[in-house]
Amino acid sequence: MKKWNTEVSEFLEKITDFLIKYLNEWSNAIFIFVKTYNSLLALLLFIIIGVPFLKKVFDKEVKEFSVLKIFEVILNILIAVGLGYLVKLANIEGLIKVLSLIWSVSVGLVIFFLVLLIREIVIYIKSTKKIVAGYSDGYLFLGLIYLFASIASNQFEAINNILMIIYFLNLWMFVQLINHNNRHVDIEVDEDSDNAINSYSQLLPTRKMEFNRVYNQLTNVSYSEPFAITINGDWGEGKTSFVNVLSNKLEENNNYIIFIQPMVLDTSEKQMDYLFKQLKLIMNKNGIYTGNGSPFKQYLKIITNVLNAKPLLQLEKVFSVFNDEELPSDFRTNKHLLEEDIQRLLRMNNEKVVKKKIFIIVDDFDRVEKETMYNTLVFIKELVHFKGVNVIFLMDEQKLEAVKENKINKEYLDKFVNNKIQMSKIDSSEIFNHFISNIKVEDFKSDFVKAIVKELKGKVNNQIEQVQLMTKDKIAEVEKTIEDLTSNNGKQKEQNKEEDNKSERYEKLQINREQLISFLERFNSGVTNLRKAKKVVREIKEILIICDEQNNNSNYSHFVINMKKGKINEKIANLAFLKILFSEFVDEIIKRNDTREFIYETNVDFFKIMFEDLGYSSFTEDKELMANIVNLFCNSILLNKPLDNDLFSELRTNSEEILKKLDSPGVLNFPNNHFEVIKEYLSTIKLNSATVPNNIVLKRLEKLIEYIFVLYDNEVLSLKNLFELLSKPQRNPLIDHPLYFEKIYKILQQETKFESENDKKASVYILDQIEPHLLARYRGDIIIFISLLKSKEGNFTYQNFVADLGGIIRLDEMNKEIKNIFQENDNSVGVEFLANWTERASLEINKGYSGNKYILDSIGKYKKLIDNFIKTYGLWEKVKFKVKNLSVNHQSKFKEKLGVNSLQELKFDINEFYEYINKGNSVEPHLYYFNSILINLESYTRVNNINDDVIQIVEDIYQKLNNEDLNEISVDSEQLLLWCTVNLGEIKENLKKTENKK
Repeated sequence: MKKWNTEVSEFLEKITDFLIKYLNEWSNAIFIFVKTYNSLLALLLFIIIGVPFLKKVFDKEVKEFSVLKIFEVILNILIAVGLGYLVKLANIEGLIKVLSLIWSVSVGLVIFFLVLLIREIVIYIKSTKKIVAGYSDGYLFLGLIYLFASIASNQFEAINNILMIIYFLNLWMFVQLINHNNRHVDIEVDEDSDNAINSYSQLLPTRKMEFNRVYNQLTNVSYSEPFAITINGDWGEGKTSFVNVLSNKLEENNNYIIFIQPMVLDTSEKQMDYLFKQLKLIMNKNGIYTGNGSPFKQYLKIITNVLNAKPLLQLEKVFSVFNDEELPSDFRTNKHLLEEDIQRLLRMNNEKVVKKKIFIIVDDFDRVEKETMYNTLVFIKELVHFKGVNVIFLMDEQKLEAVKENKINKEYLDKFVNNKIQMSKIDSSEIFNHFISNIKVEDFKSDFVKAIVKELKGKVNNQIEQVQLMTKDKIAEVEKTIEDLTSNNGKQKEQNKEEDNKSERYEKLQINREQLISFLERFNSGVTNLRKAKKVVREIKEILIICDEQNNNSNYSHFVINMKKGKINEKIANLAFLKILFSEFVDEIIKRNDTREFIYETNVDFFKIMFEDLGYSSFTEDKELMANIVNLFCNSILLNKPLDNDLFSELRTNSEEILKKLDSPGVLNFPNNHFEVIKEYLSTIKLNSATVPNNIVLKRLEKLIEYIFVLYDNEVLSLKNLFELLSKPQRNPLIDHPLYFEKIYKILQQETKFESENDKKASVYILDQIEPHLLARYRGDIIIFISLLKSKEGNFTYQNFVADLGGIIRLDEMNKEIKNIFQENDNSVGVEFLANWTERASLEINKGYSGNKYILDSIGKYKKLIDNFIKTYGLWEKVKFKVKNLSVNHQSKFKEKLGVNSLQELKFDINEFYEYINKGNSVEPHLYYFNSILINLESYTRVNNINDDVIQIVEDIYQKLNNEDLNEISVDSEQLLLWCTVNLGEIKENLKKTENKK
């Protein structure tokens, strides 16, 4: 073990000797290099560090330093060097040993603080300037000691003392370069933030014009007397930004700026302390002495003593208590002397004329307590009322006027202010065009959002104008209603109740009018307020980001389609307006958890104007779908929820769903309520027929027709239902297609019966209503044929024939006119004549226009249309004929009340019922029908002589009824039986009267 320890010790000793040897060699090499090239190194350092620093100083880019400051540093160095040489020449051995020790200690301190500095910079890398600033003064002091001690104790061999001074100066300039602040703070800020801007380039055009006017006014004032202005503007109008740019520009031209915040410095003592510290700093940097015995120090001491003498009085009262004679004798003298120092400060290059000024900027003057306003005004008037000192007040004078019992009004301010500048209201389009330009297309991934951004300026300005215009129109409408109501009240005194109702309505209308005016004023104020407009645009950007973040969603295409259906690009601005300008109402929406419910239950017309698409009533299904999409989107944004999942699904109108089913290859299937669903399908086909090719319309119609008759075969639809589907022929696409009539005719050729006489009559009525509408659809095609045949004669045009034939609604009338026009001898009628004439007309037109391909092409298409009409009309006639002659199911028929139009029809019904009874059927279940026969027969026997056979049949039916077991019939049936007996008796009496008349 001992041997091993010895070997380790020897090994470590060898390594140490090796390191010491090479370190000595390297240090000697560095020493020789520095000693040989020290002048070149000093020059190189000066070029790298000194030249850029001095350039920034002379270009006035370094705010804290001037040429005077550099001379001050150089003077301190020369003092340290001079003292070092004096001690060296004195050659006091004891002192030199002490200074040698101080030099060693200072080297250690420099290294120690250097390590601390590096550590701080590494930890707080983003605060390098502040850290260096904290160490710079300490390093300057240590450096001077180090320089003094090194020269006095002759510590440098490699570098002569002059070069040492140059090295030190370079090191100091390097530290200042790291630490310096740019004098020019014309740096653009992110306008998405709430920070006030500093750059002239970011001012709006209107503000730039105002800036130039104000700046010229401030800098072109030829006299140096104290000068004060107020810059008035509402909150959010950009006063702070305006003054930031103004103060930067004033500083660039060597003026001095002192900011005072009365909200922070709310006492005279605080204001005085802050302002005089800033003034002292400015004077010191520019070579004006402010130490003991100086006018500055004396003036400040006198003011402090005056305030201490009257500690319970306001500043205004302090100076009103003292007369000039009562003030300290040297107050005016020292104030005058301080003013002379300030004049020397403001002269450039010792010129006699003052070219620079001190600007005291008082921000938010209107937002402090009344006492603070007084103190600030008096403080400025009495204590800093110096030549070359200008004051700028930022305020909103309207707020001052609004405060009751506030003595500081416009008249009071006139005592202190030389000029007032009112910041103008900027047009909303200028504001939003400026801020929206900060929303860049390239910041988004989605093409949909990019498209919105590209047209955003126009959309936002359009929305603003639309809201303003629609609100004004609504106000005018309400005012017109009020005017009409009041004029009606003055015409005539009505009943008290009606008068009360009018009075109540008048009151509601007045409230509604005032509410609309109030909301419009609030809206207009918001969209012309820079700060609020900036927040609106920021909110718009947030909404766009939310939409853009969904770009990777697999169903994003559905989202885009839904957004386009809901025209969300037009709603984004209004959503932002609602959130920023009417935020308290957003809280109400959050409570209700639904935007649509809030807007149409709170009865605020202004919001109904902003979100008119969210209406509840009188909407088409397209608008209803739009309303649902808008509501889903609004709820997601206003309630701070993720975008609703429904927005990423295929949201369609009911019509779109229907058309999708009709166009898909699958079979239709209606789970329930078939009849109503079919009518909805028919309506959808008709409404969408104008925008798609005719062959698609026919395919949709054929698919539906096939399914209708499947339902009939499955006894889901009745025969009556088939005819009911033909109702409302003016909008019914079924009458366009012969297929439907073909299938009905096929059914009617079978042993088919109506369930009741009423069903039959209703079907006949529906068929009768079809002809005018069926002809109306093809009437124009027939007139085209007529006009082409007659156009060769020169006196006839299509318009002439439309005027003459456009009102015809029956085919026989149209055929009659055709026969008259062309002197036709064809004796056929109906569709047969039209078919024959169309063939002849087609041949003649083809012959007459043989060289005109346009006419020939079109006439072929028109003929196809007329042929379709002929086929459909012919089938309609056949169906109508069959229906009129179709029988009714007896069991169903004889349970209804009889309705007849003639005596002959009544006799037919009596015989039909008699045959039914003779087949062994009971009369009692059909008492209601039998009683209606007797009622109608009794009516006819009053004036007509009825055949005895008919009366005998009726009596036989009655006898069969009495022969039936009537012991357990219902009360209603028993009553019907009594009515039958009475009616039969009245029939007999009527017959007797008729016989007597003969």
